[in-house]
Amino acid sequence: PRTRGADADAGADAGADGEAPPLAAKLSAPANLWEWSVHCALRERLAAPARRWVPLALAAHDLARGASSVLLTPVVAGVTMQQLVNEERRQARQPDEGLALLYTADLLGALAALHGAGLIHADLKPDNVMVRCPDPADLDAAAPLGSGGGGWAAHGVCLVDFGRAIDTRAYPAGTAFRSDLIADAFESVEMREGRPWTYQVDSFAAACCAHFLLHANYMELDRDGAGFHRPRAALKRYWQTDLWLDLFDALINVPAQGPQPDLGALAAQLHAHLDGAARHRTDLKQALHRQFAQLQESGLLKRR
Repeated sequence: PRTRGADADAGADAGADGEAPPLAAKLSAPANLWEWSVHCALRERLAAPARRWVPLALAAHDLARGASSVLLTPVVAGVTMQQLVNEERRQARQPDEGLALLYTADLLGALAALHGAGLIHADLKPDNVMVRCPDPADLDAAAPLGSGGGGWAAHGVCLVDFGRAIDTRAYPAGTAFRSDLIADAFESVEMREGRPWTYQVDSFAAACCAHFLLHANYMELDRDGAGFHRPRAALKRYWQTDLWLDLFDALINVPAQGPQPDLGALAAQLHAHLDGAARHRTDLKQALHRQFAQLQESGLLKRR
């Protein structure tokens, strides 16, 4: 087999004890070395702090002359967003708004870094978002989330499955696309209406993920008399309704000739709410403790 690796940077992904991390192997048939190319671009373009949002591949193997390929990535200690919400539904638990705010903010930060590197994920959905679930025992609830200190940066998301990603730097500036690449529930308004799109596909999918965290079901849209699209499901009155409505509006209704939503600024708004009162972070740490224990009890998260 032909093997391609990232030996020069592999040490950066090793554990604290210097040992190589456990690896996950993704088998594709036929071969898909494009995903390896995307990982190479991410390794080159992402600043070190942003790499927490992508478990960068360490090697790719082209097997049997293109009949299949294997991509090797570090194992993420966590569960997919789909698994997380499915477990909540199985236990008949109400979604926790604080956790939804935390994970949505981190997802927006991850996408801001990805888009800043000139890449569109183009297949974003709860199955392709890993929720990192370390033990929150040492988390400092007094530290602001916006700073990423106090252990907060370890509690968030990772993006996986870049097999359909688009490298915008491979196209002339200003290039837009027309296609319905992803599952119907995650198609952006532009896709549904046959209009060109670029980063809107990821912004819309981020709104779908936020909706999934809040409501434990996929987002359906209504259109008002002014032509704006809104999530059909009503927000609970005790949630931060203004915050969520502004977020959904910014992510879903992107002006055809206007700028893309500022995902980093939207993430900062969510962090600002959680940092606005010490009790928000205390409640969030407690919710992370409950989630960690429940995921271990269910067997989704290995006990250490």
